[in-house]
Order: sequence, then C-alpha cells, then structure tokens
Amino acid sequence: GIITELISPDVFNYTQSVASAYLSTQFILPKNFGIVIGGRYELTNISGKYKNSPNLSFEREPYTNFLPNIVINKKISMTKSLKLSYSNRIRRPGSYYINPNIGILDDKNIIEGNPNLKPALSKQLEFGYNSFSRVFQSSYYIYLKNTYDVIESNISINEENVSVTNFR
Repeated sequence: GIITELISPDVFNYTQSVASAYLSTQFILPKNFGIVIGGRYELTNISGKYKNSPNLSFEREPYTNFLPNIVINKKISMTKSLKLSYSNRIRRPGSYYINPNIGILDDKNIIEGNPNLKPALSKQLEFGYNSFSRVFQSSYYIYLKNTYDVIESNISINEENVSVTNFR
C-alpha cells in the first residue's frame, strides 16, 4: 500500500534566520501620563534541506514584517495605574508545520507539512488596571485580539482510508 511506499529515511535540516531592528522611545507627559512608542522590523529567511532527497528541499522567498506597538500609562496614585496598549505580534510556523516530508504516525495516520505557510500575525488592543500594596498585588486586563493567517490543521481521509493531516 501507500504507507510502505512512503517510508524513506532522510535527514531534514531546517534553518530559520531572523534579522531585526527595534526602536522604542518613552515620553513622560503632564498629569501623570506616560507613553511608550516602538516598532520592530524583521527580515525572515526559511529553508529546509534534505540530505538524500534534494527534490524535497526548499528555500522560501525572504519576507519582512513591521510590528509597531504603543503603550499609554496613567498613574492614578503611588500604587495604582491604568494602561492602554496596542501591539502587533508574529508567530512563525516551526519545522513541524513546514517539513514537506510525510510523517507516518501509524498505518492509518500520516502528517505532511507545508513549506509555504505564512506566519500568523496578531493585532492586540489591551486595557489594564494595576494595584500594588505591601501585601497584595492585583492586575486586571481585558483585550481584543485579531489574528491573520492562523495555522490550521486540515484532516482528510484518502482512498486507502488513511487519515492525512496537512497545514494551511
């Protein structure tokens, strides 16, 4: 069957390099307000090379991301403060999700990675309240988060009744 034909041991070398620059500045404003503004610019290179199967090897086109953030603080008293923040975050797919080789879990389940996955990007708006004392500390936060290009598992059953999991 298909399972015995797919078994071909190999060595997969996954490389992910990220070059980045980060700039942040802070301002103290009147009436106990403060603001922090920053941004991170990243360049990501991803490649996967097989020792014995160069036809499965890949090198992705490098991609860039700019991830801005801003935090506004309001000091209410010496022990209490409010915070409003906006940030962008990135979650890059790891080798498990990218490796295009077929992984055989057992005779009814296989996994196949997708080297063309995009990183998941999140935008988050957060509002928080902090209170501190000598004995007790409390923090309360609420947030809204929107994530694009979420990495999802796609499971299907092939013609040999084998469960095939891939990612998109």
